[in-house]
Amino acid sequence: NRIEESARVAADALEFANDAGLVARLRAIQSRQRIIQGVDTAQIASDLESYARVSRDGREHEAMLLSEAAVGHVVAGSFEAAARCATDVLSLGENASVGASALAIARAVEAWISSFAGNFAAACESARSACHALKAVDENDPIQAIVPYFAGMVFVDADAFDEAERAFTAARAAGERTAAFMLPLIHIGTGLVHYLRGTWDQAVAELEAGLMAAEDLCANGGLVFGRSLLALIEIDRGNVDRASEHLEAGSVVVDSGADLLGLNFFLLAKSRMAGAHGDAATARTIAASAWDLDVALGLANDLRSLAHDAVVTLDVDGSERIDTIVTALEAGDAHELLASAGASVAFALGVRERDVELLQRACDLAQESPRTIDSHRYR
Repeated sequence: NRIEESARVAADALEFANDAGLVARLRAIQSRQRIIQGVDTAQIASDLESYARVSRDGREHEAMLLSEAAVGHVVAGSFEAAARCATDVLSLGENASVGASALAIARAVEAWISSFAGNFAAACESARSACHALKAVDENDPIQAIVPYFAGMVFVDADAFDEAERAFTAARAAGERTAAFMLPLIHIGTGLVHYLRGTWDQAVAELEAGLMAAEDLCANGGLVFGRSLLALIEIDRGNVDRASEHLEAGSVVVDSGADLLGLNFFLLAKSRMAGAHGDAATARTIAASAWDLDVALGLANDLRSLAHDAVVTLDVDGSERIDTIVTALEAGDAHELLASAGASVAFALGVRERDVELLQRACDLAQESPRTIDSHRYR
């Protein structure tokens, strides 16, 4: 296991390290390793933040550690803690000599938090700022792969697919050069773009490449997400047996207790699988669970992907539930900026009101959206 081996090397080195800069870098490396393994991310982030705040190693090293803690917090879903760390890094940057890499990470985390809240204009601005900050970072710093990956996912949320692909291309080049541990996530992110665009052959190629890279590294991070997207594609293609294989493989990771990046899409795929087998009651229950999970975690960025299933699987008397769905969809600026989000709102309202014009509006907006995957669902 390459990641576990490198973790042992870092741990051994920490025992003998007495240089503050080296200690900070080794702790940052350990944090990244645990995130990629998908294990104890929340605890690692908390420990790293605590160490950063009590250490007396200087502002630059404090900023480095807080930026890495911010990444761990955001991956673990602790958005308040992530925002606190990122804000403190940016504040340190205003008053002290702080490394460009820490500032770039802080901006990237800031972008993710804005995106999760459904504030896509602010998210994209922060993502571009983070990528711009990389010009002052050594080209062999792993941050050159991490930050564009974060930015790429933000651009996906904002339906800026061309910009997302450019970010993932830059991330992949850096990953192949100096940060192989990021390659599984980068492949899966690229696969997500192709999935949403409806270019499924390319999506499958990227997603399978991501799974192979993860297997090579013995990494869990992103596996559930990648398997879920592959299952969704196979369900839509009518390959239910193949979709079941992906869901079974994803279940192994879920049951292992690993951090569950992509659990919402895993539940979405399980709901559609139940529907494909004619089990409407189970499909409805799981679709509701997927929606409730995203709302509870504050993941407004993914609600568009879940909204159609959350609405169509409702009982005939589900108008009160639709009200809560519409309220969640209208948070942030997505429904005003993006055709895909507007389509979700129009569809939910159209179903509630049994309004043909609203349903047609949903179809029209879905056709305008680059999310080709959505267009056939609103017909």
